[in-house]
Amino acid sequence: MKRASRKHPNTCHRGARSGFWWLGATLVGALWGCAPETLEQLPIERLAFVPGGQITVGSATIASRIPLLVDRFEITWEEWDGYVAATGSGDLDGGTLVPSGPPEHPAVGMDLAAAEAFAAWRSMRLPTVSEWLWIAAGPRAMTYPYGITPTQSAANTLELGLYRATPVGTFFNGRTPGDPIFDLEGNVAEWALLADWRAPGWLPMGTDTLGYQGTRAWAMGGSYLGHSQPLYRFLQDRVEVHAVELGSTYRSSDVGLRCVVDAKAWLEANADEYSDRSYEVRLRAVGRGWGARSGELLLDLIKRYPDARLFRWLLQGAQEA
Repeated sequence: MKRASRKHPNTCHRGARSGFWWLGATLVGALWGCAPETLEQLPIERLAFVPGGQITVGSATIASRIPLLVDRFEITWEEWDGYVAATGSGDLDGGTLVPSGPPEHPAVGMDLAAAEAFAAWRSMRLPTVSEWLWIAAGPRAMTYPYGITPTQSAANTLELGLYRATPVGTFFNGRTPGDPIFDLEGNVAEWALLADWRAPGWLPMGTDTLGYQGTRAWAMGGSYLGHSQPLYRFLQDRVEVHAVELGSTYRSSDVGLRCVVDAKAWLEANADEYSDRSYEVRLRAVGRGWGARSGELLLDLIKRYPDARLFRWLLQGAQEA
């Protein structure tokens, strides 16, 4: 296992913020006796566990071949500004064309290369279109991230008339079931790659066959500038996805990103970083959030690395869920 060079404080800090926002801050703050707005969170507390699997919709398959760790929230300006400060990236190699906004709001305005560079800096990557749909629709092939029927005020879409982004995680009713992931239907759209997903019969919503260019990336989900839509819908011999086809140099004030990573690889690489006993309570809480669906992977990791405390603590929490 790779020994990480960073250590994450296990203490409360005045004025600390995070993209994990109110949900994680409230949960972990309750465990550690800190006010939600003063808690510094661990990176693992900002990641949801999504098991591998697949579903068939129409003539195509939505799938993730491997278990993933997924950002619960869209990447915020605080996270993006931290990246720019740490790397010295400018507008052409990692910045955006949109001025930095409030720290808890989603970062927007980056092109595809900048989005990929940010994800790589975090040792993560952008999801594929297939993975993004699997994360949002789940094994029940839901038509909305939160269920099979639309729910009022579940997302920041044009129906609300806000005409601007809101802090990530604001729309509690729009979260996915179980270990929650937020803002998949609205707020800002998100970069996703077509890298390994060329299923026939699928198109971005509102695109006809002649207009489809087969570009490398789509902007998935909706935004505050678009109407509420299902994740996919059937239209004659096609299935349309709630997405917009984008060129790699496209930039917009309503397109941002979230990152994913191979769950097994990330946990192996970061096991040593979470070996201190003072993390046990917090990591068991993470395991409870991930639930029983993470058990198979965690058992396998325990067999491979019997001395790694991280995997045992996560599994204990998963078994308590």
